[in-house]
Amino acid sequence: QQQQQQQQEQQEQQQQQQDGVFDDGTQTVSPGSPNSDALEFNAGMSNAAAAAAAATDATYEVQASTVLLDRTNGSAKVYADACLEVGRQLHVPVLDLWSRLAACDEWRGWLNDGLHFTPEGQRVVFNHIFETILTSFPELGNEALPIDFPLHGDIDPTSPALSFRP
Repeated sequence: QQQQQQQQEQQEQQQQQQDGVFDDGTQTVSPGSPNSDALEFNAGMSNAAAAAAAATDATYEVQASTVLLDRTNGSAKVYADACLEVGRQLHVPVLDLWSRLAACDEWRGWLNDGLHFTPEGQRVVFNHIFETILTSFPELGNEALPIDFPLHGDIDPTSPALSFRP
């Protein structure tokens, strides 16, 4: 009976690998799964984005369109394009990070191992994400958000507690 249970668990794991990755009951297709292609990946991204949008009343969604699988630019471009298409279908802003990085000669210097960003690469990506957020959702910009506490420079170093009083 134990052997039968183990076989059943193995079959379930194999089926999940074929179907994709399951997260909170929502099926998404992992780019690395055996049966993934751009269309299935697109559908999985759409399902995940729709589930995220339904989770709250006010969801701000920006999808970065870079997915590196086998670390070739051709493969990454296919998945980046799939992300862009999902954004278009859902009418949400999408950062085309793949195209932005590919347009720069120094992009290789922004990766440690072909996949993970160096500190400089992280700064570049952050700046692109921040620009997309400010462009798409100006109400989330620094100037638009309320300040709950005094700015660091406005705190009296001799009597900090006074700076926090209304």
